[in-house]
Amino acid sequence: MRNGVLLGALVAIVAVLGASLMLRPKETVAPVVPFTPTEAALVGPRRLAVLPDIGEVAIADPGAHRVFRLRGRELGVLAGTGRACEASCCEGAADATAIDLAAPADVAVFGDGLLIANSDAGCVLNRDPEGRVVRFAGRGPEGPLGDRRFARDARLDRPRGIAVWPGRGVLIAEAGGCRVRLVAEDSRIITVAGTGECGFGGDGGPALSAQLGAPSGVAVWPDGTGFVIADTANGRVRSVGTAGTIVTIAGNGGRGLSGDGGVGTDGTLSDPEGLGFIRGALWIADTGNDRLRILRAGTLSSYAPQTRVGPLRLKLPAGLTISAGGVAIADTGSKRIVWATEDGRQGRVLAGEANAPAATADVAPK
Repeated sequence: MRNGVLLGALVAIVAVLGASLMLRPKETVAPVVPFTPTEAALVGPRRLAVLPDIGEVAIADPGAHRVFRLRGRELGVLAGTGRACEASCCEGAADATAIDLAAPADVAVFGDGLLIANSDAGCVLNRDPEGRVVRFAGRGPEGPLGDRRFARDARLDRPRGIAVWPGRGVLIAEAGGCRVRLVAEDSRIITVAGTGECGFGGDGGPALSAQLGAPSGVAVWPDGTGFVIADTANGRVRSVGTAGTIVTIAGNGGRGLSGDGGVGTDGTLSDPEGLGFIRGALWIADTGNDRLRILRAGTLSSYAPQTRVGPLRLKLPAGLTISAGGVAIADTGSKRIVWATEDGRQGRVLAGEANAPAATADVAPK
């Protein structure tokens, strides 16, 4: 109970902290770096973020050790040389495209910058509109945890999910550390979920006393009252409110595909990763089940768009975002980005492997 009270107090403090240069985002603007097409290919795109104003999509591709930008159906590069970083992976640079990255796993728009979860390096970077990079949080997977200290000096163990919590800070799902951290508006970091001991436990109690299993995604409730966690290894999606209590809202801990049409907590998920809210419904990248699931008003369903020649089949989808009035999906196992309307009636392949049949570019009406 004391942990729950502490978390509630910490969240309240975060909400009223003063502005800081690092965490008080400016008005969102588009990147000013000119678009240059690249011949580099997607290898394993995992997470997406729409760049405001210009409508491009940023793509975190840990397999390519790059962050791409997608304009129409052309790929450019926002960050990374394509080489895996072996040393000094969390340092700043004047040109984001000239630095080596270590399996960048997620991206999130933050004011006029773009946050990059440089996962294997144990840090989060911030790319500014001119293409410069600075270290935002974490200095690697070793050393002191660093809670209540400046985020740049903290330990991060495989940060694989990031989400901006307006008025509160930036959430980081730390898969290797089995925690969710919050970088507050004074640039200091705290733990908001997980004990650091990997496993499952603590539902219905304080989030700080709960065990998590390789959390790989995080998203903020649309009303800002809390956040949801892709508790990947536990096959669940869990929610934390401002009072600090954690509960499961989807998945029962079993592995498999079941429960469509029923209560979310009666269904099974398989390695859920990316999360996103669309019109109040929670969309889940149910990666191991090769599909997206939707939790709407507590009921679980599958999202399965159809093409003229059959289903638009996904393979290990790991991320999604709202784009151009529909849903852009990181179809990781197929090495491509696809797009479809919310109802699945229209869609197309945006970028990726030539093994995506041309017939899947347009989805037939139902």
